[in-house]
Amino acid sequence: MLEILKKKKSEKKKEVIFVDLSAGVCSASSAFIFILDFISQKDQTMADLKVKVFVQDISDIALDFGIKILNQVAKGVPFEVQIEKIVSDASRINIKKEIGENPDIVVLAFSLYDIFRDDTDSMISWSDKILKATSDLGVFALVEPALKRRNSLFIMKIREALKNYVIAPCTHYEECPVLKIKDDWCHFGTKWVPPLSLSRGMNLIGGRVPEINFSYLVLSKNKDFSRWKNLHRVVSHKLEEKGRIRFWTCSSSGKNLFQILERNIGEKNSDVESVHSGDVVFINEAKERNGFFELDQNSEFKIVDCLFWHDFFER
Repeated sequence: MLEILKKKKSEKKKEVIFVDLSAGVCSASSAFIFILDFISQKDQTMADLKVKVFVQDISDIALDFGIKILNQVAKGVPFEVQIEKIVSDASRINIKKEIGENPDIVVLAFSLYDIFRDDTDSMISWSDKILKATSDLGVFALVEPALKRRNSLFIMKIREALKNYVIAPCTHYEECPVLKIKDDWCHFGTKWVPPLSLSRGMNLIGGRVPEINFSYLVLSKNKDFSRWKNLHRVVSHKLEEKGRIRFWTCSSSGKNLFQILERNIGEKNSDVESVHSGDVVFINEAKERNGFFELDQNSEFKIVDCLFWHDFFER
């Protein structure tokens, strides 16, 4: 998203078109505006942007409720926000015809199964159609719950069919290594502090506050995004044990476990101390051991990019 915004600011028409498919109560759109507002606090030139948000769903009632929330989120932001709703069937939508333009960002969140059930062939052909409807600079993002035999598997199969357009989470265009591993699936998670009301409610019913785990895929026709090729995506939380740090990555070479002893952490690899799930990292001079790769004092380790926006701005 940051790359799109940078290029938009240099264009004469500083307009970003965002489409939220199967939007429901517009949570993806609200998150987009919230993050855009946060970015604008760091970059004052964002005030020149015009953001057009199109929210689509088969339920008019859900959209009306969601737009009320979205208007509250957009209140007071330093950029112009225009919101329009589209009441239609997501599986049959023609984005270019509906909005008259090619969108820059299209998002489908937690809805693949609701739309297609288990028909992955239809998911793939539909995703290809949506991707082709985006602008030359645009991206199409899909987010699903982390369920290895259903939603995450959908994401992985779409990724495999459209691998020539993948820009995240993969750092390469090769076949998916995880699909070849039995009982494994591509997913990510972030640690969070839940609202007190949610914690109390779950405690009352004897439940546990759910973790935020998900699978995602970002596709683009723009090959400028291929800059991540040959780098690694961290696919586990940092595993801290006595005297060492371990973490898993996925890359064109497959899914691999890396380890560094704390005594070997120095100037070349100090980023390893703050590595998080979802990070894109550069690794050089790692030695292959029996079942893992060892980083030593001569190994290079650099965090290149972050999956979670709060990590990006904190580092």
